[in-house]
Amino acid sequence: MNVRTLLAVSATSLLAACAGRAAAPRAVAPAPAPVAAAPAVVPVPAAVPAAPPATSAPAPAAWSAATPVGRIVAERPSAARVLERAGIDYCCGGTVSLGDAVRARGGAVSLAALLGELAAVREAPAPATDRSFTDVPLPEVLRYIEATHHEFLRTELPRLAPIVEKVRGVHGTAHPELEEVATLFATLERDLPPHLELEERRLFPAIVALDAGRATSSLDRLDVLEALALMEAQHDGAGAALHRLRALTKGYAVPADACASYTQLLTGLAALEADLHAHVHLENNVLAPRVQALARR
Repeated sequence: MNVRTLLAVSATSLLAACAGRAAAPRAVAPAPAPVAAAPAVVPVPAAVPAAPPATSAPAPAAWSAATPVGRIVAERPSAARVLERAGIDYCCGGTVSLGDAVRARGGAVSLAALLGELAAVREAPAPATDRSFTDVPLPEVLRYIEATHHEFLRTELPRLAPIVEKVRGVHGTAHPELEEVATLFATLERDLPPHLELEERRLFPAIVALDAGRATSSLDRLDVLEALALMEAQHDGAGAALHRLRALTKGYAVPADACASYTQLLTGLAALEADLHAHVHLENNVLAPRVQALARR
């Protein structure tokens, strides 16, 4: 018997059974006793698996004698003050290890004490002004350099130039070192503006193109690397001039016979040094390594 025939027979039998029940008298069943309502069943939600613990990026390795001094300041900019007090160059000499930098000071600095000071800086909450650019998008880093450091130089160099000449004319006899101070400042005033133009017209646009994936040829990448090398060489010249200025002025100490202009000059030269140190460090130890890695991919 096929499935269709079986279904027809089953339907006929079901109809007959129903007809038979309709013809028979119905017995009236007594009303059922009331039944207590069953307690409501509250559905139990399915167990939700616990979220995996959040994982954070690994912390940078602890600083040691082998750590490059530029990396220390790149990770915690406020550490620059500790290195400056120790007389350690972290901008042009940023690739030098902390141990080698201490040895170059000829015993004037204790490595253990310096590591202790740096550890305290690292463990303390970062100041609000402590801005690290290691993960900031490259175009933003470039805009910051132009708006902060380039603008500072374009304002301060012309402001300080007449003060240098005035102080040399008035105090040059009592302070013969002012002759060399004036010469060094004139060198910075001559060399730095073209350096800023090199960065803004050649290097920075090339970095933006490279970062956006538009500098694809080997020639484009080579141009970026060559411009970086030229930038760092010019930084070395500025760094040497600053080092000599600090030596000549005994750390920009104001002499007893200084007039208001002399004091203003030394304050301005100290501010120029501080800004150039931060400027060169940002370009040499943060910007350059990131761009070199990008150009060599």
